[in-house]
Amino acid sequence: MLGFEVQAEVSTDKGRIDAVWTWEDRVVIAEVKYADKGKVEPLIKAALKQLHKNKYYERYGGKKMRIALLGVAFAGKEVGCRMEEIR
Repeated sequence: MLGFEVQAEVSTDKGRIDAVWTWEDRVVIAEVKYADKGKVEPLIKAALKQLHKNKYYERYGGKKMRIALLGVAFAGKEVGCRMEEIR
């Protein structure tokens, strides 16, 4: 057992979070983007922008948890990601 809980398609009043990992005092909120071709960097930026714009982290704000946002991108055969800790 890895000690964390994984949820997919978590509903909020502002949309749906693609994936959430929680354990102890931490939460990672992920948005995944896909394109048949192109570069991953614009997709990663779009994923993180969506996470910030929709403030999905507010769902976990009252729990005094460390919060990280994860943008994941698949563009053709290229894969990339970026994580930002916001608290």
